[in-house]
Amino acid sequence: MRRLRAISILVLLSAWLAGCELKSTAPLVDPAQAELAFGPAFTAIMVQEKGSLVDTKGAIFAVTGTARGNVYEMGPGNGGEGGTMAFLPVRGMPFDYLLQMSGKDGFSYTAVRKTEGAAAVANIDLNPEILKTLEARGIRPIADGMNHRVESRGALDETVRAWAEARSKGGRIELPFHFEIARGAAESEALMARALTQHCLARAGHPLDPEVKKLPGKLAFGVALERIDSAAATTACAWGAQPEAPDPVRYALARIHVQAKQYDRLPALMEPMIARDYPFALLLRADQLMRGLGVGADVAAGRRLLEDAAPRHPLIAYNLGAMHAGGRFGQPDYAAARRLYEQAAAAGVGAAKVGLGYLYADGAGVARDEPRAFGLFREGADAGELAGYVETGRALYFGTGTGRDHEGAYGYLKTAAAADHPEAQYMAGFMLSQGQGVAKSETEGFKLLEAASAAGILPASAEVGRMTYYGLGTRADRQKGRQILEEAAGKGSQAAKTYLAALTGQPLPDLPSGVPDAVKSDVRKLGGREAFSLNHVNMPFMAGMAQHLGKVCGLPGKMDDRLELTGLALNGASSMLGGPDYSNPDIGKAVGAMMSSTALLAAGAKFAEQIPCDSPLAEHIADRLVAASRSNRTGAGARFVPSCAPTFGETRCACLAQIGRGVIPDIYQRSYDRGIIKEIISRNPLLGLTIGLTCQISNY
Repeated sequence: MRRLRAISILVLLSAWLAGCELKSTAPLVDPAQAELAFGPAFTAIMVQEKGSLVDTKGAIFAVTGTARGNVYEMGPGNGGEGGTMAFLPVRGMPFDYLLQMSGKDGFSYTAVRKTEGAAAVANIDLNPEILKTLEARGIRPIADGMNHRVESRGALDETVRAWAEARSKGGRIELPFHFEIARGAAESEALMARALTQHCLARAGHPLDPEVKKLPGKLAFGVALERIDSAAATTACAWGAQPEAPDPVRYALARIHVQAKQYDRLPALMEPMIARDYPFALLLRADQLMRGLGVGADVAAGRRLLEDAAPRHPLIAYNLGAMHAGGRFGQPDYAAARRLYEQAAAAGVGAAKVGLGYLYADGAGVARDEPRAFGLFREGADAGELAGYVETGRALYFGTGTGRDHEGAYGYLKTAAAADHPEAQYMAGFMLSQGQGVAKSETEGFKLLEAASAAGILPASAEVGRMTYYGLGTRADRQKGRQILEEAAGKGSQAAKTYLAALTGQPLPDLPSGVPDAVKSDVRKLGGREAFSLNHVNMPFMAGMAQHLGKVCGLPGKMDDRLELTGLALNGASSMLGGPDYSNPDIGKAVGAMMSSTALLAAGAKFAEQIPCDSPLAEHIADRLVAASRSNRTGAGARFVPSCAPTFGETRCACLAQIGRGVIPDIYQRSYDRGIIKEIISRNPLLGLTIGLTCQISNY
C-alpha cells in the first residue's frame, strides 16, 4: 500500500493557508523549544464538507511529517519544495501550538488545537482593529500584500497574543480548518487509502454507490458512464488494479474500462468482486451479458443473474425493477417493477422511491396519484437522488400533486443544475432569467440555459436564441440569435417557432404611392423570409431604407454588418447623382431615370421612417438588407471580381464593383470585360472620376 503515495493528488498544505498569513523571512521559533505533537511520523488530511476527505472538486489537501529532532520534515508536496514544521507549545492561549512552517518564500505561523486523532487550524490574520492594538503596544507588522510580516520573536509573541485576544469568545477561538490525523505507517496508509478511494469515486463513482453519497457537493450524485473523464479518472483510480484496493475503487476502474471499450481488462477486476458477491460487479456482469460487452450476448443469462441476486441486494432489485419498467425484456411489466421498487425502497434505496414516483405520476400499473408521486419524489431527493431533486422541483414549479411554490422549486432545481443535470439547468436558468422564485439575473440564467442547450434541451435553445437576439444576459447578436431559433424550430421547438414569429410579426407599413409594383413585391419579401435579389429597379428604394436604418436607427448592431448596409446606401446615392441612364440620347428618358431614382431613394427612406427603430421589424429588415447585399456581392454566381482580378488585381476590382453596383446592381454576377467600365460611365459619367481616383483604374 505504500505505492499509494505515488499517486497524483493535491498535497499542498501551503495552498489552503495562502492569503492573510503571518510570516517572517527568518525562523523565529527555536527548534529546541518545539515538540513532536503527533509522534515520530504522521499524515494529516483536511476534512471537508460532510466529513469527506476530498473537496467539492475531488482534490485532497494533505501533508505528511517525519520527525527530525524536534521538528517534522514535510513529505513531497508543498509546491514541490518540502519544508519543515515546528510545533511550539503555548501557555495561556485558547489553542495548543503555534506552528511555524517553512516554505520557498519564508516562514508562516498558524494556531493549532490538538484533539484525539484530529487537529483544528487557523491562520494568524490581522485586521485593522488588531493592527491598531499592536501599534499601541509598539508593534508594527509590515504589510506584504494580503499578509503581514514580523521579524523578531518578541513581535511574534505579541502579535499572536493580540490576535488571540481579538478572536477569543468566552475564552475559546474558532479554528476553521479541521484535519484528521493518522500516526505511524499503518494508520497513515489506512487514512490515505480512504482519501484516495474518495478521490477515485469523485471521478468515476456510480451514482447509486452508497460511498459516493458521502462525497461533498455535486460529487454525491456520482458520474454517469458517458460523462467520465477517462484521463483524469484513470489517474485517480489506477490503484484499483492492486489486490488490496477496495471494491468501490475496483468497480470504478472497471467502469472506466467499459467506457473505453477495454473489455479485455475486466475479468481481472471483476472476478474477485463477483466472488465477494459485490452488487455493482454483479450488475456490470449482467450488463455485459445482456449487451454483449466483451462476451457473447445472452440476455436470458443476464436476467437470471439479476433475479438470483435481487432478493439479497436491494440495489440490484431496484435496477431489475427499472429494467421491467423500461421494457428491457419485452413489454413493460409495471407490476414486477412496482414489487421490486417497493422491496428496494423499504431497504432505503432512494432511487427506488423515485422509480415508484414515476409509476404513480404516470398511472403505470397503479392508479394515478400525483400527490403520492410528489411525496415519493421528495423522499428520493431527501435520500440524495438527483432525479428526485429534478422531479420535486418540477412538481413544485407546476403545482403537480402539491401547491405551486416557485421559490421551493428553485431550491431543488438549483441543486440539480449545479450537478450539471441539463433539464434542471433549463428550468433553473429560465427561472433566473424571469425572476421566478429567485432574484432576477439574466446573466446567470443565460449561462445555465446555454449549458442546457449544449446538452440538447430544445426549449433551452429557444431561450438562448431569444436572449441572444435581444441581448438579454449576453451581448446582442440578432443574426446568431435568429440562427439558433431557426435551428431549434427546425428540430420541432414550438417555443422557437413562436419567438421567430414574434420577430417579424409586426405588419409592414403602407407603401408610398408611386412605388413600382416590382419594388412592392420585393419589399413584401423583405418583410418575411422569401429570397429576393437587388436589381436596377429596387436598388434605389432598398438603398433609401438602408440609409435610414443605418444612419438614424444605428442598425445593425455588428460593425461589419453596419458597413455592409452603409455600402448599399452609398450605391443608392450614386445611382441618384446623374441617374442610372445619363447617356441616353433621349434627354427626357435620361432625366426621367434620374428623377425616378431620386424619388425611389426618398420613398425608401420615408417608408423606413414608419418603422420604429427599436422594433423587431426594423432589426429584421436591416438584417435582410445586409444579407441581400452580401449575397449579391459574394454569393453563388458572384464572378465579377475573380474574372477582373487578372487585369487589375482583386482589390481594385472589388472597388470597381462596389462603385459600379449603383448603376449596374447585378455587376457582381457579370463577368468582367473592358466594356463594363464604359457602361458604368455611360450610365453615370460622374462615377468615372471616382473610379479613377478611388480605384486607381484609368487604362480601360
